[in-house]
Amino acid sequence: MDQPVPHFSPIQQYPHNKPNDTTEETSPIASEYKLLKRKMKEITEINNGLNKEYFYAKKKIRTLTFERNLLLDNIGRLENVVSDDSDSDVYSDLSDTDDDVEIAACTNSIAAKSKILKKLAQKSDVTVTATTAPKRSKLTSLSVKTRRVQPIDRDEYGNPKLPQQIGVLTVLRLGTIVTDRPSFHNERYIFPVGYTVSRTYPSMIDPHSNTVITSTILDGGDSPRFHVVAADMPDEPIIANSATGAWTVVVRKSNEIRHRDHSNSASGPDYYGFKHPTIANLIQDLPGAKSLKQYVWQTFEEMEPRAAKGVMAAAEKKRGNLEQMGNANRRMPEDEEEDELIHEHL
Repeated sequence: MDQPVPHFSPIQQYPHNKPNDTTEETSPIASEYKLLKRKMKEITEINNGLNKEYFYAKKKIRTLTFERNLLLDNIGRLENVVSDDSDSDVYSDLSDTDDDVEIAACTNSIAAKSKILKKLAQKSDVTVTATTAPKRSKLTSLSVKTRRVQPIDRDEYGNPKLPQQIGVLTVLRLGTIVTDRPSFHNERYIFPVGYTVSRTYPSMIDPHSNTVITSTILDGGDSPRFHVVAADMPDEPIIANSATGAWTVVVRKSNEIRHRDHSNSASGPDYYGFKHPTIANLIQDLPGAKSLKQYVWQTFEEMEPRAAKGVMAAAEKKRGNLEQMGNANRRMPEDEEEDELIHEHL
């Protein structure tokens, strides 16, 4: 008798078709993939956090630098008020590594400096029109170092061609040195009458745009007058007895319209370009500089072509960033999440 043919299921006939008990969700490869994905997410979050901390630290450093510079300027002014000296302005911004200025008052404690600032705040406030004469600098030690300058375009007679872009500033006029009035210079800077520069800066009336601000030195008779005017506010110039006084008003108004809780301190020599080695060299080359009694003569040397090219490229990039920014409230990628961080001026 014939034996019955056994019936085999498809799985029995083809064992390789048997479902795998280890599904895709529980396979070692899938588990490792999920672990790597989770680690990548954690690393990304850590990186974003570090980027935010780095940005906050840079902003804090800039703020502290400006506050330190203003503190040193105010200490110098208070010393002059106490000694009742008169004449020119004082600038003691130590952020310029080319100028090593030693001020004895810098060794005071933080509490003592705060007390000095409070006294200054009680004595005067920044106003659009200055009424008191600036005081002469009491810098006691000024070490002169050779400062490197970038090449300048000159005409056939050797005179610099103007206007000319130097750093973020456009030098429009170098002006004329006043030799018969000591208040028109001090140990570190010369204030030529007619000197004019311009630069891009956040508007003081429109929080969503930048404007061009022109800084000029006028002849105030007994002392120079520092005249600052914005292109979008041509009928509202700011005039003060110091570059710092004039630009402090600009910084304060620019911050106020943007509701920024930032320091309103400003370094006038920076904004006017006096601290820029190339501009300082151009001013020192003007007729009459050698006859100034208080001014400490500085030495300059032209950069190597390769170094000059790099400096000018960096300045060009910085100017481009300022123009593309559109307004001082432009947020960096990190700022969009925080909604509190905003860009600071140059």
